[in-house]
Amino acid sequence: MAAEAGIDLWKLPFKDVRPERLQYLAENKGKVPVRVNPRAMKNPVKLAASKKLPKYPAYDESGKIIWIRQGMEAAVAGSAAEPGAAQPSGVKITVKE
Repeated sequence: MAAEAGIDLWKLPFKDVRPERLQYLAENKGKVPVRVNPRAMKNPVKLAASKKLPKYPAYDESGKIIWIRQGMEAAVAGSAAEPGAAQPSGVKITVKE
């Protein structure tokens, strides 16, 4: 029927408006989807002894994904409390756990 009307259905955008999908998007707003790393450290003794904090993904203001460590949010986004501090251009960190 679409071919008779001259419409190519493959070129039309797909918007998923199922209630389940909309609920999932509302519950996970701002959360970066990340695959499971099979090589991640699993030994709790080594994890506790590690001096490095794990990296986690976050969205910046432009929508790009950046990887930061816990406590680096202020260094990346700049401190708005300090007057006269140089602010990075367009970087905003959203942290959700």
